[in-house]
Amino acid sequence: MSNDEKAIPVVNPLENQEQLSNYFIQKAYQHLEGLIGDGKLTLANAVGLTVATMQYMETMKGIDGVVKKFVVMNAIKRYIKEHISDKQEQMDLLIFADMTLPSMIDTFIQIDLKEIVFNVKKGCIDLFTNCCTKKEIQK
Repeated sequence: MSNDEKAIPVVNPLENQEQLSNYFIQKAYQHLEGLIGDGKLTLANAVGLTVATMQYMETMKGIDGVVKKFVVMNAIKRYIKEHISDKQEQMDLLIFADMTLPSMIDTFIQIDLKEIVFNVKKGCIDLFTNCCTKKEIQK
């Protein structure tokens, strides 16, 4: 199964339950506001804030992954629209949210489910071996 086939859709799975959907978006939005505080949502911290909001949504019972993804996406986009006054910066962040966050969220979920595994030890050993061989040290 390809990554595209595993992707969780971003459509509103609660379109007939708009009030419930808005409740969860509001909760995620308030959490996001608390995380940012007096700071600012930027392209540099958007990934970390998305992950933290995803972790918060994991504490919500009674909603599935599709809904959680929808909620996280909409909470972030709402924050951008309400707190970023510079129109160019707002547009850049909204494009990032629409184009990058959906697949990024799917990838983080795949990592969490161990569908994607990194061999960190092997990578570090290879890096150390290639960087610090006797030949290199003698030069």
